[in-house]
Amino acid sequence: MPRFPGFRFCYIGSNLEKESPYAPETGVPEWRPPPPLQPKKKLRHCRGRFKLTLMVGKKILLAGLMNPGDKYRNTRHNAGAMALDLVYPEADFRRASALESLIAQMTTEEGDLVLQKPETFMNLSGRAVQLAMRKFSVAPSHLIVLHDEVELPPGEVRHKFGGGHKGHNGLRSIMGQIGSPDFHRIRIGVGRPADERGGIADFLLSHQPVQERAKLAPLQAALKLAFNSINNA
Repeated sequence: MPRFPGFRFCYIGSNLEKESPYAPETGVPEWRPPPPLQPKKKLRHCRGRFKLTLMVGKKILLAGLMNPGDKYRNTRHNAGAMALDLVYPEADFRRASALESLIAQMTTEEGDLVLQKPETFMNLSGRAVQLAMRKFSVAPSHLIVLHDEVELPPGEVRHKFGGGHKGHNGLRSIMGQIGSPDFHRIRIGVGRPADERGGIADFLLSHQPVQERAKLAPLQAALKLAFNSINNA
């Protein structure tokens, strides 16, 4: 039986429905042009015992926000990039100068993933994220941004879609560059300093103790919510 790009055939019994690319009268292959590609997976059920499935992959971009360099490694502001390392320890990040980022790609049960660690510094994160979205043809609805969140206690993780930036400069930059707030966020709690009179910047740029960092299970649970929303849209 010849194969047609983009199609997978499932048969039960010997008879084929009229939707089959085979002429029912003769059983001789009859070529028909495939339908236009759709922006998401489509499942078509034919009458009877023949099923045709059109498989179209869409990339999902996960941007773990951070400041580059050893000086900022394991700081609270780098919680997003640290989360990517925890959830995807097998990821092979490589520097992509044109995207001003470290990039890794992998295929999982959730889909084709692009993992990104912007190297533009936090306040310019949007520039790198926009470049990656353009390179991999990612829509805002398929963007997941992992970032530190001072409004949540240390280690707490929550999923959110859309909304404002609440003063987070990385989110502010992304929203300004891509022109939309409608993307997924994985908010990773880092808490607030006991004394905020000196401002919060020094607190965010300070080393985060291991016991305060987000754990694997809550990160996976929050990401699952984002993936389910994307794949079921």
